[in-house]
Amino acid sequence: MTPSDLLPGIFWQRRFLSHQRRSHL
Repeated sequence: MTPSDLLPGIFWQRRFLSHQRRSHL
């Protein structure tokens, strides 16, 4: 696993979590 692959993963995870929060509300 290289940093290049890890960064996008965190970015998408953050976006997914924020999207879930909005959906929940």
